[in-house]
Amino acid sequence: MKGFQISINNEIIINLNSFFSNIILKKIDDSYLLLMYGGDDKKNRFEWEAKILKEGDLINFKVLNLDSSTLPKTIVAEDINEITAAYEYLKLELENKGLI
Repeated sequence: MKGFQISINNEIIINLNSFFSNIILKKIDDSYLLLMYGGDDKKNRFEWEAKILKEGDLINFKVLNLDSSTLPKTIVAEDINEITAAYEYLKLELENKGLI
């Protein structure tokens, strides 16, 4: 699967090959955080450890074929039954109010 390899100052920090990936650079005071998120085709979401950047740090992104990804710090699994139940409840509520 195509993915990203990210390095800071020529040190590989992560391989991302999730279904989708989000890389965010966030400024906090005089520092920057590199935030990395992703997800799979089953709506599960992943979060990797944030990296603190310093002035002068060099960030490189490579697009590669990757067999595996760096293990995420956090995995949030979506429960399709819970989502379906919430949908059915809201649909019934809107029907009862005559909105749909």
